[in-house]
Amino acid sequence: MITDNNRRLALSSLGWVDHGAIWRFDSTSGGVDHIRVGDAKYLVLRAWGTDEFAAVHHFDGSRIEITTHSCADPTEVTRRVLVTSWAPTVSADLAPWPPTPSYFVAWLNDDATAAAVYFLISVRGRQAAIERLDWFDGNAYDLGYQSVIAVSPVPGSEELVFGIQRSSHLVVAAPLSVNAIRRVELSGGHGNAVPHVRLRASEIWAVNYDTLVRLDYRSWEVTGTLRLQEAPSGTGMFVGDLWMPLDESYVLVPRPGMGDIVAIDPIRLTPVGTATTGRQPLVATVLGDRRVVARDWKTGDLLTGDMA
Repeated sequence: MITDNNRRLALSSLGWVDHGAIWRFDSTSGGVDHIRVGDAKYLVLRAWGTDEFAAVHHFDGSRIEITTHSCADPTEVTRRVLVTSWAPTVSADLAPWPPTPSYFVAWLNDDATAAAVYFLISVRGRQAAIERLDWFDGNAYDLGYQSVIAVSPVPGSEELVFGIQRSSHLVVAAPLSVNAIRRVELSGGHGNAVPHVRLRASEIWAVNYDTLVRLDYRSWEVTGTLRLQEAPSGTGMFVGDLWMPLDESYVLVPRPGMGDIVAIDPIRLTPVGTATTGRQPLVATVLGDRRVVARDWKTGDLLTGDMA
C-alpha cells in the first residue's frame, strides 16, 4: 500500500478487484474512491518519490504501459512509457523520467519481439529500452504457474534483484547482462517474495509465504527469519505485503488468517504491536493519525484498526 508524504492518503490496486482502477482512502473525510486510470487488466503500483506513485499497466500481452501520478490527483499522468515492440516510446509532452534508470518488469507477447516472455523495462530521461529475461524459461520455472513480479536496484551496485511468484528464492542479475544470474534462497516456502530495500541498513526484506526474511545484500546471506502465521490446523498460511514507514522503525505485515496486522522490530525481529481488523487483511499501512488501514483479501473492502 502507498501513502502520500503527509500520510493522509492510502492507495492500492488489487488486480482481481480493481482491475484498471486505483483504490484511495482519505483519512480526513473517511471516504474511499475508485479512480479508473486506464483499460488495463490490472495494475501494479509502487511508491515514487514522496507524493507520487508509478503504475505498471498489464494488458493481454499486446503492450505494456508505465505511468506516474500524484497521490492527490491520480487521474493526472505526469510521465508515460508505452512498450509495444523493441522500441518503447516515452511521452515527450510529459515530464522526463529521472536521470538515474528506473526499472520495471512485465510480460509481453508481441509480434515485434517474437516471444511471449517477461521483459525488463529501463527508462531514464526521454529514453527507454527493454531486455528479454531469458533466464526465466520453462527449464527453470513453471511458466503457467509462476511469473516475475517485481524488480529493485541493489544499492551500491549495478545489480538488480527480482521477485518470482510462488518461489522460494530471489534472483540477482546485472541489468546489462541479465543472463548472469544467481539465486538467493529464502526460507523454503513458495510465496510471492517482493524484495523491499531497507535504506537505513544494508538489507533487503521479503515475505516468503508465511515467513518474514531479512537479508544482507552485501553477502546475500539470510540474517533473520520470523514465521508470522499458522492456520488453525497448524499448517502454514500466507501473509500479506510488507510495508515500512519512511523512518524504517518497524515492519508492518498483514495476517489474513488471523484477522490482524502485526508490527515487527527490524533489528530484534520481534512483534512490537498488533492491530485487529477482522476478516482477512492483505495489504496495510499506518497513516499520520496512527490509524492502521488495510484491505480485505477477497473483496478489497476497507478494514481499519488501532495498534496495541
